[in-house]
Amino acid sequence: MFDRNIVLNNGVKIPQLGLGTWFIDDDKVADAVKAAVDRGLTVLSNKQEADGGFGTWGTSTSESCAQVVVALSAMGIDANTDKRFVKNGKSALQGLLNYAISTGGFKHVSNLGYDQMATEQGYYALTAYSRFKNGENSLYDMTDVPVQSDHEKANEVIKAIDNLPETVTLDNMETVKTTYAAYNSLNTAQKTLISKARKEKLTKAMASIESLEIEKVEKLIAAIGTVTLDKEEAIRAAKVAYYSLSTAQQKKVKNFSTLEAAEKELNKLKYQAGKPTPTPGSGKTPGGSTHFISTPTPTPKATQKPASKTTPTPKAAKTPAPTPTFRRKEIRKIRRWFHEIHVHRKFEISKIREIFCEDRCQKICFLQKQQERKELFQNRNSIRKDYCKSRKNQSIGQRSEENKGILQERRKYLHLQDKRFLRQGSKQHPESL
Repeated sequence: MFDRNIVLNNGVKIPQLGLGTWFIDDDKVADAVKAAVDRGLTVLSNKQEADGGFGTWGTSTSESCAQVVVALSAMGIDANTDKRFVKNGKSALQGLLNYAISTGGFKHVSNLGYDQMATEQGYYALTAYSRFKNGENSLYDMTDVPVQSDHEKANEVIKAIDNLPETVTLDNMETVKTTYAAYNSLNTAQKTLISKARKEKLTKAMASIESLEIEKVEKLIAAIGTVTLDKEEAIRAAKVAYYSLSTAQQKKVKNFSTLEAAEKELNKLKYQAGKPTPTPGSGKTPGGSTHFISTPTPTPKATQKPASKTTPTPKAAKTPAPTPTFRRKEIRKIRRWFHEIHVHRKFEISKIREIFCEDRCQKICFLQKQQERKELFQNRNSIRKDYCKSRKNQSIGQRSEENKGILQERRKYLHLQDKRFLRQGSKQHPESL
């Protein structure tokens, strides 16, 4: 377990275990921590993408970029100019700004709109970078910032609520959500300073925005219409818009079943588009499904009549009646395929569980050994300190008496060994063994 490494996408290996400093001497801790931080910076630099951004679970996100900017600013590293964090001329700070919205706020991913969490993390990442450039304390040590009183904080939210229009539209979405988040960040005492009318206005504006978002998704779903292969982008846009809603909003979308049906129909069309071309003629069953059948080659008879002088006009070959044989075979293949996937998945899950249990047991054993070793060191140090203290308190005479006692015990032991040597008649003295 202690020798395991994690291999990154670019082939760089990093140790799987983290660094603990309580076993390291005090004069060496600083160097060990610096070496670990340097390795961490190397990992971040290698994980940076071509556009300067960072991602998680295979997807580039603004939150990942924001956390890197905060970390670099806390360590005194310029996220905009440091060569380690500039890829293709684009820095980590530029990677974060790629998700900024012109009207205010940040996106979670590039193909979505305004996101509350992405906006919060993007703004405090820019605050961390600004404080670093201005020589101020880091983001997590803002003791140099004067604390606002309850009235000052409440007044800021009151001004934001008063600036909201009476009738909100999707153009006011970022403003309403930012104001709503600012209100929720107040404590109980600060919220009491805001009048009931203003609270109702903010709640009504937020409810209107949520309703407008739901209507927008419903319109996108309704605009799909008849499903064809050309409607793939429309279905994808409606799906992205639906899953960008909150859980409560998703439950209020009335025509979500239409989106599910359209997605299934699209997958069916894409599957059929990848099939071989069906035989021309009557290749459909009464149910309407197409069967792919091959026209059998007629076998010559044993005896054939001689051809007449006048060649008759050839008639069109009749297509044999469709049979469900091909469809049954395809269904069997699909069922067998799903069964193999299910078995393989169960096997993979069991393997993952075994690895997890093994790692967990090894980690528990490692922690137990660490605890035992720590207790052993503590006991040894306490015994050594007690012995040194007792020796320090002894006078020179007491020490010499103690040494004499040790020499006497040694002489008695050698005398007994000499007697045993003479009694046994051995030629070799025990001390020479």
